[in-house]
Amino acid sequence: FFFKQKTAYEISLGLGGSEMCIRDRYRYSLSSLRGDYARSITGLILCISPIIFAFELKALIWLMIPLIALFLLLLFSVTLRHVTTITVTDDLIRLNSLFDTTIYWKEINEISLSYFSLWRTGGKGWMQLRLKKTGKTIRIESSLEGFEDVISKALLAVHANQVHIDTTTASNLEALGLNLQKQEVGI
Repeated sequence: FFFKQKTAYEISLGLGGSEMCIRDRYRYSLSSLRGDYARSITGLILCISPIIFAFELKALIWLMIPLIALFLLLLFSVTLRHVTTITVTDDLIRLNSLFDTTIYWKEINEISLSYFSLWRTGGKGWMQLRLKKTGKTIRIESSLEGFEDVISKALLAVHANQVHIDTTTASNLEALGLNLQKQEVGI
């Protein structure tokens, strides 16, 4: 019997067989998260300062505690995104974070690409890709390096699995310059 010896990296990811053919690994860069880090830290400083310097105002303290909790939650969320990696192989997509989530391409039964904006005009927004199989969901934001590559791979799987693409997702794909007809040819 001959067995392929796994590398330490493959063992740490728990990969085996055809899963070991890692095509790409993506991360959220510090530069894409810098604004979120700045907002959460600034918010914490602004909320903690009155508690430290104006301790006699008890009503102010009770107002600041929920805000501190909110900014701590934001900081935790940003840090979690910063340490997250997305691994893409020919067979699967894996989100490595606090909890690892793996979805095999052949199991995807739903895809959505949503656009979010904080401006009324629709500018300065971001997209979120949601890949779903029964019981598991992977969400990826457009600040991920290689976001378009992940979407292209997901589209191939969606077409192979004959998953319906809703009109909102289709128009957001077109906004990224991804033509659904071109993706079908690539299968």
